[in-house]
Amino acid sequence: MRNCITSFALAAGMLSAAFGAPIVYLNESGVTDLSDGAAWDGGVAPGPDDVAVFDGTLPATLTITNGTAWSGMIRTNIVNETRITGGSLTLGADGVASFTDNNTLYRTYLPSVVLSAAQTWTLAASKTLCVNGSVTGTGPLTITASGSYPVLFYGDVEPTGGILARGSARVWAMRDSHFAQVPDMAANTMFVFAPDGTGTVAFADIIDSRTFTNTGIFSFGQEDGGTSFAAAVSPTVTLTAGDSLRGTSTSNSSRSIQQIRVQDTHVVSDGADVTVNSWFYLRSGSWTQLAGDTAFNYAAIIGRGAADGYKSHRQRLTLSGGTFTARRMSVGVANNDYYPAEVFVTGGSYASTLPDTTDWAAALTVGQRAANGEEIWDDGLKKMVPMDNAFSSGRFEMTGGTVTTPTVFFGNGYKINNGIKDVNTASRFALRGGTLRLGANGIRPAACWNFSSGSHYD
Repeated sequence: MRNCITSFALAAGMLSAAFGAPIVYLNESGVTDLSDGAAWDGGVAPGPDDVAVFDGTLPATLTITNGTAWSGMIRTNIVNETRITGGSLTLGADGVASFTDNNTLYRTYLPSVVLSAAQTWTLAASKTLCVNGSVTGTGPLTITASGSYPVLFYGDVEPTGGILARGSARVWAMRDSHFAQVPDMAANTMFVFAPDGTGTVAFADIIDSRTFTNTGIFSFGQEDGGTSFAAAVSPTVTLTAGDSLRGTSTSNSSRSIQQIRVQDTHVVSDGADVTVNSWFYLRSGSWTQLAGDTAFNYAAIIGRGAADGYKSHRQRLTLSGGTFTARRMSVGVANNDYYPAEVFVTGGSYASTLPDTTDWAAALTVGQRAANGEEIWDDGLKKMVPMDNAFSSGRFEMTGGTVTTPTVFFGNGYKINNGIKDVNTASRFALRGGTLRLGANGIRPAACWNFSSGSHYD
């Protein structure tokens, strides 16, 4: 009987919110042509007023005819990867929803999608949508997830109203994608600029307006746990004069708002405006500043976690021109001596925004164990966990330019990791040229001193 879904264990309420009538794909039919009624319960393929429901194990590839239209699409009990190929797929107000009770990474690939109405795509645990073609039509398109689950876009993203990211959703811009409108990213969501493959890609190739308002997290390169999507090499992304990657608040210190991250990517900023952001994490790869202004309300973390698990083992910031400011800079956070974090200042300037304070959290720190609140991806647990690496290695070298900081600390400051000594810290500081402007705290080791009493920890 048409629309009969009683033989499928679908989550309660899953279809209650649907506007269209659900029609279930018959896995046992073996039919991969989705225009064939034999593939569907009731013998009739879904149309523009129906929701196509896919439950459990599916064929690796399913095909549609060009112009296929559904009110929406549901995938539940996901246990394998599948691709829908053929012509374009038109989706209505029911959008896309995925539901599952496992945490295994499985992807669903869609062809070019035409939106016939504003809609929401909802992602389940560790389940990923990939759009191999363009996204056009009537939006906006809202992407929502209760965890860090992404939609990967490989083509032009041009729906009216643009993309709205909510919950903890991730929006991935792959090499050949470009966004006609800047995505609206809520706090704790992430925009991932992941140009898979070799060579160089310009920021302007992805964002038509060349202006991105960073109200969530902006990542150059894949995020933790996403290495299966990334290229075997680290691409280069260029930002030039006229490009803008800015936040909106100069007082924010949250890690989930106005964060910029670099991972397995080399970024070259030559005249861009990268200001009014909050946190900077250079996990692997590099950031080279030739000109322009880069500013963070809170911290710049160069080298976060051991680089062994990344595709690029480099953790390097090079300042050759322009200005780079942050409340503090930490060079080497819970990494190791095989791949030390590195900062080279050959020109331009770095300045702490609190140059007169004695607080560790405004200092230039070289070699630091994990600070309170720092986390790293655990691939076995498939989640972020507190960092507990006992090693740290950092190198800071000046041959030109100007550095202004209240203090240069070697190792942890006070109130970090409950006073555990940094016996495995390797710090290197070389002043070969340029100007170093220090506050009254000067240059000193910090790892083993009690802030309250000034006494040495036992």
